Amino acid sequence: MQYVGSKRKMKDDLRRIFSRYRKKGQLYVEPFVGGANSIEIFDNPRWGNDIHYELIQVFIALQKGWTPPDVITEEDYYYIKEHRDELHPALVGFVGFNCSFGNKYWGGYARNSEGKDYCGGSQKSILKQAPLLKGIKFTSMPYQQMKIPKNSFIYCDPPYEGTTKYKGSGSFSHHEFWEWAAYMGEIGNTVFVSEYSQPKVNGFEKVFQKEIRSTLSMDNQQKKIERLYMWTGKKQSNRR
Repeated sequence: MQYVGSKRKMKDDLRRIFSRYRKKGQLYVEPFVGGANSIEIFDNPRWGNDIHYELIQVFIALQKGWTPPDVITEEDYYYIKEHRDELHPALVGFVGFNCSFGNKYWGGYARNSEGKDYCGGSQKSILKQAPLLKGIKFTSMPYQQMKIPKNSFIYCDPPYEGTTKYKGSGSFSHHEFWEWAAYMGEIGNTVFVSEYSQPKVNGFEKVFQKEIRSTLSMDNQQKKIERLYMWTGKKQSNRR
């Protein structure tokens, strides 16, 4: 699914690194599943969660065989935006993200100078993704409320510090998140976190970094350094 902060460009890296640490049959959990572009490449058992209700409803609907629209006019876009509470949440989620400028939730109707068909392209992409979502447990709740079994494999791709959050996601405490992630590691889970900036707590070590071109608009891109941290419990984090 087209989504701000997608890990499409890091799929091979994540697969290679995680394969070293994930045990056979270990539950794979993403508390911030986003566009499900990383969870799709791993085997079951899998659990994908996100606080954004309409986003999760897109994936649940796809699992049940739903086909998103291939055409959404500008008039359709703003009608759906104004009548969100009256329409199926999967439709609202699909249009709100995939037909919006820069894939920012209801960030304005997507268009560019070449007249690219963003809705049709997004429909084809998400229908191609749908079979890869089979068997995933999808939920929508704050990450702190997830009752994650011990000895799980947890990959966190939270809202990055200093970046724009999607509308309706509310405030996000980065320090509180890092404290939670550390606790998840302390009780016996395998924990990885993606971020641009350094962890807010000790116990995490940087295991990978990669320069990524981050799309900020339909026509402009910016280079960012994606960093992957792993919980090791060591008291000195890699701060470089």
